[in-house]
Amino acid sequence: MLVNIDKNIILNIFGVDTFYGLEKVLDSMSPSLVEYHLSNFLDSDNSSYFDKKNIETTFNIGDYNLHIDYNDNIFIELNKTDENSQTLTFW
Repeated sequence: MLVNIDKNIILNIFGVDTFYGLEKVLDSMSPSLVEYHLSNFLDSDNSSYFDKKNIETTFNIGDYNLHIDYNDNIFIELNKTDENSQTLTFW
């Protein structure tokens, strides 16, 4: 799932001015707090076309990837992991 996030909103929530500042703030926060904030963005229905060749930079934080493209649009992506119940334990 890929969602377009309003750049001004996410930067203001975390009190930063740049995408790189956002990365620093998110890296210093507790994982549960980061997940709480980022999951709220996934609840909105701002799905839009995303061409991965236009990615300027990406960073990974927990189960999420944040991308910024050359047009300064920010996208959030949830990394879904399909866990096979047979491989969760060997016993």
